Amino acid sequence: MKAMILAAGIGSRLKPLTLHKPKALIKINHKPLIQYAIEHLMHYGVTEVIINIHHLGEQIIEFIHQNNSFGLHIEFSDESYKLLNTGGGLVKAAPFLQGHEPFFLYASDVITNINLEEMMHFHNLYHPLATLAVKNRQTSRSLLFDNENRLCGWTNNQTKETRISRKAQNHTSLGFSGIHLIDPVIFDLFEESGAFNITDAYIRLAQDNTIMGFRDDNHLWFEFGRYERIRQTEQEIINKKFQL
Repeated sequence: MKAMILAAGIGSRLKPLTLHKPKALIKINHKPLIQYAIEHLMHYGVTEVIINIHHLGEQIIEFIHQNNSFGLHIEFSDESYKLLNTGGGLVKAAPFLQGHEPFFLYASDVITNINLEEMMHFHNLYHPLATLAVKNRQTSRSLLFDNENRLCGWTNNQTKETRISRKAQNHTSLGFSGIHLIDPVIFDLFEESGAFNITDAYIRLAQDNTIMGFRDDNHLWFEFGRYERIRQTEQEIINKKFQL
């Protein structure tokens, strides 16, 4: 099975930690963030991975080589010339991800123990264009789903800006966990080009295609987007005895 790990972010909110080190290599409990992602994917049978790189990307390449690619087949998608955001980065990596089987798209700045086998079973049961891991949690931006777990839109909980592409009587607001399971047919449906946010594409595609939320409120999930919360979150991981 294949996966893409998103590791091209600049990590501006994590300065000064990211001045001389890419965000994906920030250590949490003595282990780089990207290693958590790799080990999680390995645990559920992923054998081929592509990692996009931008800011100080050569350090990520060196880290992977020093660890013998963790026994996986790992390639890199170089965005050093231009940061392509989540959607553009995915499109650039399309030649590696094309095929007949769904692949994971995984954010490198989260740590989670969500059961990816259950997520794959859910995806194979409903055969959506994409399945997004979600949970009921506080977040500044939420995805909106109907009563059948189909993506309907997006809302900013602070500004109240809302975008709806699929009508529904009721919406359930859920936080995205940073993990996607995607059917490669999506590459034929993208109209966007260059640098673009994949969430915007999902909202557009949800009007005529099924994109579903795999909800698991019990999994542990930690995000490392802000410098001031890193050590606090690190202690939470210790206290909750995190393990895959």
